[in-house]
Amino acid sequence: EPAIAEGRGDTTVVPRVSAGGLAAARSELLAAIERRYGETAPSPWFGFTGSATSLDDPKRVTEAEKTGTCPWRAFVWRRLGVQPMPDPLLGLPAIGGPLVGSIVHGVLEAIVGDAVGHRAELDEALAAEGVPVPWPGRDRLEELLRREAYRGARREGLAPMGMAPLLGARARQFLEVEHALEWSRGLLDGVLGSEVEGRVSIAGLERQLAFRADRVDATDEGPALTDYKAAKPAVTAKNDPFRRNNIARMIARGRLLQGSAYAHAGAD
Repeated sequence: EPAIAEGRGDTTVVPRVSAGGLAAARSELLAAIERRYGETAPSPWFGFTGSATSLDDPKRVTEAEKTGTCPWRAFVWRRLGVQPMPDPLLGLPAIGGPLVGSIVHGVLEAIVGDAVGHRAELDEALAAEGVPVPWPGRDRLEELLRREAYRGARREGLAPMGMAPLLGARARQFLEVEHALEWSRGLLDGVLGSEVEGRVSIAGLERQLAFRADRVDATDEGPALTDYKAAKPAVTAKNDPFRRNNIARMIARGRLLQGSAYAHAGAD
């Protein structure tokens, strides 16, 4: 303690932590690094990372899905933030999958958000009146597509390579499908909210599951929560009993949890 106090002198740059507290912290750190000979008790260097969040905090349903798909990859990528670096010698970067999906998502979010805004909480959205959302004209759609494609290209470091127009072209085909499926009349009725946050309690789980629904609609059967997907469906069975069985099996394995969480939240 005296050495620490002397080293500090009268400087005001160093935060004023007591010399005793600082000495104790450094002693504990040295004790953790320089273990006694033969000591085998776990330590932070053994691989413990501590609790990510309190048990009172909800767990994101997308994180739960990733854990159900591959626990180790979810831990390394999501918890530790360790991901493989792209190799510039492997050729052109991939421009499909999640990147194109994020562009499609951004355009649809802007289309709905222009009409209803962003209602942050599910309860707020369910208490609101449904709003008709028009499909944008060609010029507005192209403006949104260019903006989101450039954002996606810049986020992934692809903008200097001029990849934004190609990403926009890839995303346009998915938007055309969405227009045919839900906006064929040019208007989507009964939209309650966009990017809506919700949480649901599941029997047997200590923590709630939190989610963000891309869109919430009012229907004759009750509220419908939608998540935009631009990838191949996880379940492709045509026969309804087989399809239900495959979906139930994947939910039991910790996958496809978003739909189940949406169903629980809508029923509540």
